[in-house]
Amino acid sequence: MIESKSGRLLIVDDEIDLVKSLCDILTEVGYETVGFSSGKDALKALKEQDFDLLLSDLVMPEIDGITLLRSALQIKPNLIGIILTGKGTIKSAVDAMKIGAFDCILKPFKLMDLLVVLNRAIEMRRLREEEEKYRTMFEKAIEGIYQITPNGIYIASNIAFARILGYESPGDLMNVLNNTDYQLYVEPDRRAEFVRQLQEKGSVSGFETQFYRRDGNKIWVSENAIAIQDVNGKPLYYKGSVEDITGRKQLETEHKKRIQELEDFCKRSFESELKVVELEKELESLRKELSKCKKDSYRGRKK
Repeated sequence: MIESKSGRLLIVDDEIDLVKSLCDILTEVGYETVGFSSGKDALKALKEQDFDLLLSDLVMPEIDGITLLRSALQIKPNLIGIILTGKGTIKSAVDAMKIGAFDCILKPFKLMDLLVVLNRAIEMRRLREEEEKYRTMFEKAIEGIYQITPNGIYIASNIAFARILGYESPGDLMNVLNNTDYQLYVEPDRRAEFVRQLQEKGSVSGFETQFYRRDGNKIWVSENAIAIQDVNGKPLYYKGSVEDITGRKQLETEHKKRIQELEDFCKRSFESELKVVELEKELESLRKELSKCKKDSYRGRKK
């Protein structure tokens, strides 16, 4: 028996006995099931509850499987639909695939064949959920996120990345930037170094460099990236993120300047103190000489 990938199934068939049997069997192998013999009742339940997968018969009174699936996808676009169909209705099954059905299963079917299709369908559902989460994160992220080919062509960008570089939209950025070595990097050699580290290590973290914005102004950025490779280890593209650190670099420059000023001041003060000590010694020597002269002069007058 194939181990099921847990999921919530909405089962619809006008054959009540078949619905009950499917619900019982699929519950035993780990699925949570809800069954209906009416398409209308199924759509009502879909509006009120969450389901991963719709398993529906093709030919039913009132609402057929294709109409049910089309309406269901309008309610829950990420729902995975599987159509059960009898022999002689292959054309309708193809039509169902065209509107978004994941698969069609011919009646009568074996339980093992059904479980294989359900497992694949649940896996597809999970992938869609992950893609949706990533897309939401990608679009709403504060830091700039991008995908770029090894030869420097951007194939994806979020809004934040476009704004960091001064472009109106991701599309605007990808249309304009076609030679990142010279259009983007203030020092083209830094791009070569960035790629070299990615190829050698597979990832780069905290790579600081300067970019040109679209208006020609320079900004400092910190880049993180990983290399996405094929099965043979050949890089397909690089996926990375960028943070504008211009403010931090300016602050660092100001701090370094202030530290240098203080070091220079301390050096001058130290040198001044040495000069004062030397002057005091010289003054003391002159005072002694003056005192000696006065004494010699006094003795001369006394004689």
